[in-house]
Amino acid sequence: MKIVQRFAETFQDTEKFLDALLCNAAIYMPLLKEPLQSPKGYELTMITNHL
Repeated sequence: MKIVQRFAETFQDTEKFLDALLCNAAIYMPLLKEPLQSPKGYELTMITNHL
């Protein structure tokens, strides 16, 4: 979390405006033999990263 805090402090010092912020999340389960799916049939990595 220190990296995010450092970015916020540095960005505030520039006095620029932030119009949008993209927060990315991910699921990484390399040991699974088959991808997990949601009850609606979507693959969980696709849901987390794109939907």
